[in-house]
Amino acid sequence: MNKVDIEKLFKDQINKIWDDPKYQDIRVIDRGYAVSTGIVKDSILFIGINPSYTTSDSSRSFYELKQKDNEYRKYFSKFEEISKCTKHPWSHIDLLFFKETSQKYIDTIVKDYPEGLSFIWQQLLVTKQILEILRPKIIVVSNTKARQFLGKEQINDRNIWLGYDFKFDQEIGTDKIMNKDSKLFETPVFFTSMLSGQRAMDNGSFERLKWHINRSI
Repeated sequence: MNKVDIEKLFKDQINKIWDDPKYQDIRVIDRGYAVSTGIVKDSILFIGINPSYTTSDSSRSFYELKQKDNEYRKYFSKFEEISKCTKHPWSHIDLLFFKETSQKYIDTIVKDYPEGLSFIWQQLLVTKQILEILRPKIIVVSNTKARQFLGKEQINDRNIWLGYDFKFDQEIGTDKIMNKDSKLFETPVFFTSMLSGQRAMDNGSFERLKWHINRSI
């Protein structure tokens, strides 16, 4: 499998954000960051929003996921199952790098800190570079905020964020990215409900998702 060393390529850019004096008042800065590295190209890419946080962890870290038997089974087992069903490698990336358990805190950062919007935006710009390098075969987005950041909710000049344009493809039954200037042009994207946790999709819907992804590769 062809992997991308995200740490080697983007560590300096990410550290530049974390070391910027104008962001030092934002509460999550002191927690460090967590970023996936060794990401498989041409894979089924699962996109999340940001890594979770434990009170004892303040490191700046890069971590590499395995194709099976990852420690955090509650979260990654569904990705592994889809990969096994489709016989295609998988990978995962969060759009944002700071550690926080509550997704609602993203809105707090934007609203309550003068440089909060810039802090979020600078991370998204790095992530867009990563996405363009990875050129995934399939993208699966099971987070509402991630959906918004990618550009799915854009109307006129609002909610543009990363600016990806999506169009539903009648032949494969899901969206495709339609930006001709992007390396993700015509990449199929599945916007789904959560795959794990209390609000996870039911078993029948998950079986249909596996079937649908397999038919779209």
